[in-house]
Amino acid sequence: MSRIVVSDIDGTISDSGYPMTGVIDHLRRKDAAGYAVYIVSARNERDMDSTRAWLDEHDVPHASVRLSPGGDATAFKVGVAEDLLRDHTIAEWIENNPKTRAALEEIGVNAVSPTQWRARPGGSMETRTFTVDDIEVREAPEGMTFEGYAAVFNSPSAPLPFTETIAPGAFARSLKSRNNVFLLVNHDAARPLASTRSKTMTLEEDGRGLLVKATLPDTTDGRDLAVLLGAGGNPRVIDSMSFGFSVPRGGDKWNEDGSQRTLQQVRLHETSIVTFPAYEATSAAVRSLDMLAEATGEDADALNGALEALERGATLTMDQAGLLSAVVAKLSPEPQPEPVVEPVAHDASQINLLKTKLDLAFKA
Repeated sequence: MSRIVVSDIDGTISDSGYPMTGVIDHLRRKDAAGYAVYIVSARNERDMDSTRAWLDEHDVPHASVRLSPGGDATAFKVGVAEDLLRDHTIAEWIENNPKTRAALEEIGVNAVSPTQWRARPGGSMETRTFTVDDIEVREAPEGMTFEGYAAVFNSPSAPLPFTETIAPGAFARSLKSRNNVFLLVNHDAARPLASTRSKTMTLEEDGRGLLVKATLPDTTDGRDLAVLLGAGGNPRVIDSMSFGFSVPRGGDKWNEDGSQRTLQQVRLHETSIVTFPAYEATSAAVRSLDMLAEATGEDADALNGALEALERGATLTMDQAGLLSAVVAKLSPEPQPEPVVEPVAHDASQINLLKTKLDLAFKA
């Protein structure tokens, strides 16, 4: 009997059309490991075409899609499970509804909540920040308007630890989708300024990059930001924008040693006006030592010291080199050879490559 993985859609891999990339990445790993991924949803079977289109758009693996003819959602899914169990072993069924999970467990299905892969909203979402000199804020009949670039094409980043550029056209597919994109303050979903669905913001690619045009709300954040962005002759205090994104399979290209990355296609989740123009990935390998320590069982303070030494290009101690090699091995999706640890200094390319491995292994 073949082994399969089953996943619900709404509330599991989709949140009001927003892709829950942590769960989707888990399904991709299962697909790569040889499991067939089945999608079973209480959506009406009349929505099959739009559902398949959404799955294709967000690169969700799906060997089969089953939608409901109507009626009770739990009863439908239990019926599908009983049918599948005749020819398959269900390794796991990812389902957000606790009632449905309980019913599946009663017939022997390993039903699991998507919460474990959704601990961080957006899953493996990354952010990039740009400082631009032509932000405009002006008074208009509809209120205070804002215009600026959230991304600039063909502009090499500062070390991430790798160098990255965004290719023209990287946002084209994402902009054609119907997903709602917000303008936020410092990537904080609790502080929205505008959105595409409300028609208070528009996004477009031009020859320079991703251009954001928005009407700022008459709220504390909206009024304060207008002043800080230089409205009314005030000195400009904020001059940076950022965007949150994830990369579909095949959407980026790396050079041989992992030191240079080109973003050729990205899924745009949000844009932000930011006060701190740091240009860095939001991977736990670089920014969240507590999360990295929890994932690997290693000591956070020891990891902090090892990563700081690596950042400086200093000679690693035997313990530090062993610790970082062990972290890479634990987070890599495939078995790694037993590391040979030597307390030697690393040149810049080796430092970038190891950081890249830490970063990408954590996302796997």
